[in-house]
Amino acid sequence: MSFWEFELTAEALHIGERIKKGTFRPLVPAFKRGSREYRPLPYSTAVGSLREYLGLKWDAPLHAAGYLTEGEEKELTIAPRDNVTGVAKLPITIQYLVRVRGKIFVLVDDQSRALPERFEMPMGGLRYKGLGLCRLNKASKPIEPEKGEGFLLTRIPDTALPVFGIDPEQVKGDGPFRRGYLFKPTSMSGGVYVKSLFEGSRVKGFDFLLEDGHEIR
Repeated sequence: MSFWEFELTAEALHIGERIKKGTFRPLVPAFKRGSREYRPLPYSTAVGSLREYLGLKWDAPLHAAGYLTEGEEKELTIAPRDNVTGVAKLPITIQYLVRVRGKIFVLVDDQSRALPERFEMPMGGLRYKGLGLCRLNKASKPIEPEKGEGFLLTRIPDTALPVFGIDPEQVKGDGPFRRGYLFKPTSMSGGVYVKSLFEGSRVKGFDFLLEDGHEIR
């Protein structure tokens, strides 16, 4: 099993928490380890964007996840209008990042082999405001991951954990785990939320998605 490693950069990017209603749309939170800071680039976001770029169906097999390593927080306030009446609703404040850097790791398979060495694709929210154009540069050859142990830097659905070297049995029950839900499409226009493992969970898995991970012999 091998993975493509992509360096990601963006002038402005919004990868937000899914919050219903309210007037504040926060970013996914930063995960700090010592002097270093990461933000998850969830499986659902990475896979959805890559499927869109490749022109694949909503259920096409593809696996990817990553994290952000740089980005300065900014805020934008907008007043969306009702689609019917045209009347402005309550203003919404949205967090986003500028001067963004990060990494995405994509499982090598028949779908991902179509990805070029360099390309641009939209990702995240507020695209209509000019956010989300990402530039991706592929490493020269796929990486062969090693097994390690450390803190997870991204968000992965339980069903996809084995793809990234994580045994689902190890995250059952109590433990140093953070859990939540990620969106999974079930059609072109709908989907469900599925149980997922979040950043900060201490696990054994492929080392490229772990911080403070040491190789397991």
